[in-house]
Amino acid sequence: MPTANKPPVQGLHSTEIISSLDIDEPDVLRTLFSTKGDQWKSSFGRIIQMCGFSSPTDQEIYYHYEDDDFMRPIEVSGPIVGTGAAHAAFTIPLAATDVFTDALSGTHIFPRVNDVIRLPNNGTGTGTDREALVTAVSPGTPSVTAKLKNATDTVPVLASGDLIIITSGGSAEGTGQPEGTIRNVKKYSNKLQIIKESWKGTGTEMSNGKWIKQTSEGVDISMYYMYGQQQVDYMMQMKHDGALLWGQTTPATALVDPSASATGRFVQFTKGLIPEIKDRGTTIPYPIGAFDITKFNESAQVVEDNRGGGVMGVFYGFPLGIELEDLLVDYLDNTDIKYAVEGSGANYKKMVSIGFRGIIKADTVFLFKKLGTLSNTNTYSAAGFEDHVNIAVVIPIRKDMAFSDDQKKSMTEVPTFGERYKKLGSYNRKTETFEINGTGHNGKRILIAEDVDNLYTRSHIGFHGMAFNQMQLWQGE
Repeated sequence: MPTANKPPVQGLHSTEIISSLDIDEPDVLRTLFSTKGDQWKSSFGRIIQMCGFSSPTDQEIYYHYEDDDFMRPIEVSGPIVGTGAAHAAFTIPLAATDVFTDALSGTHIFPRVNDVIRLPNNGTGTGTDREALVTAVSPGTPSVTAKLKNATDTVPVLASGDLIIITSGGSAEGTGQPEGTIRNVKKYSNKLQIIKESWKGTGTEMSNGKWIKQTSEGVDISMYYMYGQQQVDYMMQMKHDGALLWGQTTPATALVDPSASATGRFVQFTKGLIPEIKDRGTTIPYPIGAFDITKFNESAQVVEDNRGGGVMGVFYGFPLGIELEDLLVDYLDNTDIKYAVEGSGANYKKMVSIGFRGIIKADTVFLFKKLGTLSNTNTYSAAGFEDHVNIAVVIPIRKDMAFSDDQKKSMTEVPTFGERYKKLGSYNRKTETFEINGTGHNGKRILIAEDVDNLYTRSHIGFHGMAFNQMQLWQGE
C-alpha cells in the first residue's frame, strides 16, 4: 500500500525515511537447505538392484518350486516295542508326519527293507553305537521292524519326537532291488501389490515465483512445482521398501478397498523378506547391547545345516552395526565385491561393486553392509520400534543353481531374492509416472477443465524369494 506521506520533500536518505517506503530488498538466501542429508540412502530396493533380480510377470500371483532333502531322519512316535537282544526283531512306531499320502490315499514312508538305521545314544554321545537292519515296513501303521547287527546290543529307551537316521544299506547275494524313493517338491507363491502416490497443484500457485531457486545440492527448483516430483519419488521408494522388506500378506478377500473409488474390490499385499524369513528361515535372538561372538558360530551352524554356501551378506540396522564394529574392530577388512546383475535384454549383464566389510568365522564369510532404510527416524527408527532397527538380515551373497526350463534339461545361476513387476508385451507397470492437467504448463494437451495439474505415479510390484531355509534374521531382544 502507498504511504500517507507526500514526497518529494526535503530530507536525508536515511533508514527511517526509506524503510517507510518498504523498498529495501530483504536478505533471503536463494538456496533451500537439505537438513536431513541423503534421505534416499541405502534403500532395500537398491540392495535388490545390486544383489538380487528384477523380473516381469503377467499374473497377479506368481509361483516357484523348491526341491527338498535327498534324505531325512525318521521320527519316532512312541516307545520301541521289543528289546532287540540277540538279533530279535523290534518295532519302531513312526510319527504321522513321516507318512506321505498320495492322491489315491496310498501311504508311503521313507525307510525300506534292507536299509541300515542307526539308533541315537539319547543325546549323551556315550554308550553303544547301535545299528540295525530294516526287515519290514508298514506304511499303514506306520512303523518299521528291524534287527540289531550286534547280538549283545539292546535298543535304547526312545520317546516321541526322537530321531533315527539311515546310514547305509545291505543286501544278500542274488536278491532284487529295493523300492525307489521320491524327493519332495514344494510349491510357493506370492502376490503383487499396487502402490500409488500423487502431487497436485493449481496453475496459479505453479506460476508464483519463490525466493528459493536451488537446493543445497545444486538442484534447480526455480520452477518450484517440480520440487514436488522429489516428494512423490521419495514416498514411492519408501513404500516400495516397506512392501519388499516388511510386507505382510492377507487372505484374498480380507480387506475391501476403502478409497473414494468404491470399487468393492479387495486390496492385496505382497509378503516381504523379513516375514518370509520369520516363517521359513531361522531367527537368531541376541541381547541388545551385548552381541556376542558366539552368535557367529550359531549363524554359521545354520549355514552348514542348510548347505547354504560360504558367503553371507549381513545387512544391519545402525545400532547393531555399532555393536558389530566394537566387537570385531580388529577383524574387519574392506572388501570390494564384484557381482553380476541381470538386466533387461537376453544378453545384458552388468557388474556392480559393493563396498562390504567382512570377516571369516567358522568357515563362513560374513560381509557387513548397513541397511540405511532402518535409520529413518520417521519410520523404522522411531522411538518404540527397537524390534525394527536392532536387526540384521543375513542372506546368501551368491547365486543358486536352478533349472532354466520346465523340462529340467539345463541349469542356470539365479539370485535367491528379488522383485517381480507386472508386464505384458510392451505395457510395463513397474513404475508409471503420468500427468492429468488443466494448466497447460508443459505444452501438453489440457485434459481437464479445472486449472489444476495432477502428477501421478504408480507401481505394480511384489517380493520374490527362494531358499529361505538358508536365510536368517538376527533379532535384538
